[in-house]
Amino acid sequence: MSRPLRALNALALAAALFGCAGGPLSGDLPGETDSGAIIGEVAGARERARIHTELAGSYYLAGARERARIHTELAGSYYQRGNLGVALAEARTAIAADSSYAPAYNVLGLVYSDLRENGEAEGAFERSLRLNPNDPDANHNYAWFLCENKREEEAIRYFLLAIRHPLYATPQKSYAMAALWLALRIERRLGDSSAVTGYANQLRRRFPGSKEYQELQKGSFE
Repeated sequence: MSRPLRALNALALAAALFGCAGGPLSGDLPGETDSGAIIGEVAGARERARIHTELAGSYYLAGARERARIHTELAGSYYQRGNLGVALAEARTAIAADSSYAPAYNVLGLVYSDLRENGEAEGAFERSLRLNPNDPDANHNYAWFLCENKREEEAIRYFLLAIRHPLYATPQKSYAMAALWLALRIERRLGDSSAVTGYANQLRRRFPGSKEYQELQKGSFE
């Protein structure tokens, strides 16, 4: 489990403990006098306030980068659930905490892209890549954004940057987008007409405006 998630789980656990502790301290226990109940309630309130203050203090003492990481993970989680409003707010909070944290801009780009705010999305992706040009996820996401906006030629560059990163966990996504033309040419030389047809259909569907697709239509494979 990552450090930010551990921090969030600790906050959740503390909240649960508050609920457990709050019941008996505010209730009427057997044999307890009215004054004892009042004292118990005051003591419980003070203890809860003390713990809350300590948790809040530890969150801010964690540092700007850690806070940015926590809010970026929250933004990504809300984005995956389709809650774009909260995802947008969390990404902005992450950037406010640390404006040099590249992953926050990557998530912000995804959110803006889904909101069809293309100018803001492109600006966010570009900022992410200026801060960390070798981030494979940001390169892939920006390439996908470019593809969605019929800018296939530009997209190929970023897909290739993604797949060349040695630690990229899912290079097959980018290969599927950027290496179709090469695969088609290889399968043609090998004489596998079925594979050629499959790659040609993907090239037509995904990159209809690309130079490679134009070459395919002309029958020029070299």
